[in-house]
Amino acid sequence: MLGVGALWFNSNQDTISHQIAVDQQRAITLQTYLDRMSDLLLTRNLHESKPGAEVREVARVETLAVLQQLDPERKGVLVRFLYEADLINIDTGHVVVSLSGADLSGADLNSAILSGADLNSAILSGANLNSAVLSDADLSRADLSDADLSGAVLSDAKLVGAKLVGAKLVGAKLSGALLSGADLTGADLRGAKVTSEQLAKTRSIHHTIIPNGSTHP
Repeated sequence: MLGVGALWFNSNQDTISHQIAVDQQRAITLQTYLDRMSDLLLTRNLHESKPGAEVREVARVETLAVLQQLDPERKGVLVRFLYEADLINIDTGHVVVSLSGADLSGADLNSAILSGADLNSAILSGANLNSAVLSDADLSRADLSDADLSGAVLSDAKLVGAKLVGAKLVGAKLSGALLSGADLTGADLRGAKVTSEQLAKTRSIHHTIIPNGSTHP
């Protein structure tokens, strides 16, 4: 029994050590990325660069690569950094770093302010967007399956062709949002601010809980 206990203890310690090492590596990866982006902003004029400029391509490639290596919390930190640096905001007149198709699955963006953000075709499945402000954001063709958008502000957001299967949209504000072709199968829209006209333009609301609490066939 002592031998079995020792083997279990050693295995458990190895697992904990591995988790700590992975977390430390992710922390280093994120900090290195933030330092790199700060350098591109300060010394290579990333923010003022023109569409097609090499510095933009470098920033996008590095951003997409780093996102695949991060945990949900650090993905959230990265996206907030890009937004606050005015690099992904549509309403600034130009998008410097495109997050089209970016892997933001599971990202922790709880209460994030991302008005006008460019998240076209981004993968946000399982993301925590509870109470996030995404008014005027471009989420066209984004994958938001099983994402938590409870209380999120999506006023005038573009959700054309978005995948919202199983998404939680309880109390979400969708006034003026474009839902043409969006898949809301199994989504929870209890208390959401959305019109029947908007829902009529979706691809599917099969088994969706509509704002009044009833379930659509």
